[in-house]
Amino acid sequence: MKVPEEMRKKRIQVIDDVLKYRQEKGVDRAAVTRALSAEEVALYDAATPLFSQAGSGGYVYDQRHVDFSSMTAAGIATSQVERNILVPGIIFHDSGRYLTPEGVTTINHSSFSQRLIHQLEGMKLVQRNLSEQNYDIHTIRQVARIVAVHDWNAYVIKFDADEELRQFEDAGNPRITYLDGQISTLRETYNFLNALATDDLLESSIFKYFSDVDRLNVPAAGSAHKDFWGRQKYESMTFLDFIIGRAMRFDLLDTTLPVVSSSQRKIYAPSKLNEIDASAGRSDLYTGLGVAFMERTLKERVRDAETEPFNDSSITSESVLAESFNRILDRENKYMINFANKK
Repeated sequence: MKVPEEMRKKRIQVIDDVLKYRQEKGVDRAAVTRALSAEEVALYDAATPLFSQAGSGGYVYDQRHVDFSSMTAAGIATSQVERNILVPGIIFHDSGRYLTPEGVTTINHSSFSQRLIHQLEGMKLVQRNLSEQNYDIHTIRQVARIVAVHDWNAYVIKFDADEELRQFEDAGNPRITYLDGQISTLRETYNFLNALATDDLLESSIFKYFSDVDRLNVPAAGSAHKDFWGRQKYESMTFLDFIIGRAMRFDLLDTTLPVVSSSQRKIYAPSKLNEIDASAGRSDLYTGLGVAFMERTLKERVRDAETEPFNDSSITSESVLAESFNRILDRENKYMINFANKK
């Protein structure tokens, strides 16, 4: 269907407004704490003020991100050993976003420098807080190492590190003062983290599970709608075609998925892969334990795509769009909370 540009922009603005409100609001704290142990709640409470600091630096931190990622970590851990790594690590993995180089007040969290800085500061934060909660030294070291390079595969390696470091140094090479008083250049930060980002860690099962948890929490309904409505290339597809094809493109489904709608039955085959843009994530984004979770949540989104008036191009009222999108997110929230609390 052909969507007028004005309507496309309006839809994207509505989605952004709703997501911003819900991200700032986060999730009901009671829902989070029900999924966590007393020790984990103490870690969650210690990390939460740090996210507000990131916001004061010009970046509205996604509180919903840490809420759902924490609950998801609790939900997919299959042993206490896994849980002791996944939950504390995911609570603190982005807690260092508030830190910037000297003289920098606006946070561009997608920049090369901030990708590095927040990982190292997060490592120091998780070391301090796990020590205060009397976690054993072996667990602390495992969690700290993962937090230190959690964005390495997904983001850092996609930059030209030599060029980024050269540009940073040419711009004055401001120093970074970390939590423990360590003062470093960005190059020193990069070299330290790069030494930790070994293949044995990045290819380990626990690191892949951690990556799943970090990205499974992203507001999938919001992300999907923004991609669909924001790009003309998808106008020949229905929204249902789009989300199924996108799921297969990211290897979320091992086989074809039968989808029954009110009007027809479709079997979505791998040929759809060629129609989906891969730029929104890596092809191996979800691994191991995350796959079964995503298969279930995907079916929830299939229902949304078939029943929600949000997909009707004739709707132009912003209030109706927002109400419809909020209903989609409410269902997603409820499903994820229920999943996280299944022990």
